[in-house]
Parts: sequence; structure tokens; C-alpha cells
Amino acid sequence: MEWKENVLSDLKKKITDYVEARVKLTELHIYEKLSELFSSFIAIAILALLLILTYLFAAVTLGFYFSERLNSLIQGFGIIALFNFLLVIVFLLLRSRIVKPGIRNTIIHILTEKEKNENENEERY
Repeated sequence: MEWKENVLSDLKKKITDYVEARVKLTELHIYEKLSELFSSFIAIAILALLLILTYLFAAVTLGFYFSERLNSLIQGFGIIALFNFLLVIVFLLLRSRIVKPGIRNTIIHILTEKEKNENENEERY
């Protein structure tokens, strides 16, 4: 009878240890995915900031260029303002078909990329 209790208590301890290890592994996996997603977000934010600054300086430069050619600051910068307005309209028209799915697919790819690699490695062995 005593050996059954020892076996059961040993089995209970092993199951408890296993469950605790799985919970810890899941936590670490979540931390890894969140850190990958956050680092990708930071990299994209920095890239977006640099692109915005580049666009801003290019727009000001083109505004002055057109102003000089047309001999009117209002007309030169008006052309740039019209171009920016057209860009906003195009973005608003395409955001639901192209922009939102692209962002969503990128996030899904980041979150599932390592799992696909792990599954491929498991299939080889």
C-alpha cells in the first residue's frame, strides 16, 4: 500500500513539475513574440520618421523650385499642396484594400514566422 502512495505522490510531483515547465515555456514564448513584434514596430517607426523627414525636405525644395519657375510662391507651394492632397485621397481610397491587410499580414507573419521554422525543423528529423 505504501508503494502505491509513493508512486502516486511521485507521479503527482512529476505532473506538477511538467505543467509548471509548460506554463513557463509558454510565458517565455509569449515574451519572445512580443519582443519581436515590438522591435519590428520600433524599426518601422524609425524608418517612417526618416521617410517623413525626407519627404518634407523634398516637398519644400520642390515648392521653392516651382515657385522660382512660376515666379509665385503661392503657385509653387500650391502645386505641392495639391499633390499632397491627391496623395491623401489615394491613401484613403486604398487603405481598406491594401494598407490594412498589408499591416495585418506583416504582424501575423512576425508572430508565426518562428513557429513555421520550428515545424519545418521537426519534420526533417
